[in-house]
Amino acid sequence: MSAILSDKMIKSIVVIFAKYEVEDRLFLFDKIPPTKLKNARISFASNMGSDEKVIALHDDTVMGSAKNGFVLTTKRLYHKESFGRVAFVEIDRIVDLKFRLGKNASEVDVVATSGIIKVKILLSKNHEAIFNALREAILLLQNPNAPTQTSNSTDSTHCNGCGAVGPWAVCEYCGSPMQ
Repeated sequence: MSAILSDKMIKSIVVIFAKYEVEDRLFLFDKIPPTKLKNARISFASNMGSDEKVIALHDDTVMGSAKNGFVLTTKRLYHKESFGRVAFVEIDRIVDLKFRLGKNASEVDVVATSGIIKVKILLSKNHEAIFNALREAILLLQNPNAPTQTSNSTDSTHCNGCGAVGPWAVCEYCGSPMQ
């Protein structure tokens, strides 16, 4: 997987997060405050390589330090919850994401070829929106040639196979059923 993102890919990922109206605890690309990124790197993304471009940072701390949360890069998803251990998984090893909403938090099971990582989201206004945007962004990173949606059209469906979004019953890109 290439660490270089085209302008089209960056625009597509920004549109994904905008479509779900992800709130103020999530920062994208060059809008990530340097102090938050530094804290996240020290706290839970110290394995991040110099060839990885940071796409998104979700700050899941009360005081806004970003020492807990997740970081999505061009190569990996990093995560740490309060008093939890650090976890990361390579994007190309992710095979599924499953969402569960609890009373005070949500949990995303990141199913990878190497096992399952549980990503908790505690302090967000819309947990499901973050999950949906994260899922779409990961699918796009895994398959950058898949067609993407650049508007908020409600006539489109999702392909579980490649992440494409479009108005088809069967994905025109990979042939999988659309949902």
